[in-house]
Amino acid sequence: MFTEVYHQLADEFAINLAPFFMQEIAADKSLMQRDGIHPNEQAQDKITQWMLPWITQSIAE
Repeated sequence: MFTEVYHQLADEFAINLAPFFMQEIAADKSLMQRDGIHPNEQAQDKITQWMLPWITQSIAE
């Protein structure tokens, strides 16, 4: 139910919804902080590379 809200809002407001960006990062423990929830410093470049096309596309629209 929680994630469905994001899809509903994206549809309602005609917003591009990026897929979950942490899927590959969260699976790699070397990219996560000790709490297992937050990405660490080494993950930031990967997050940037993943998010940049989505942000660029959204700005262009």
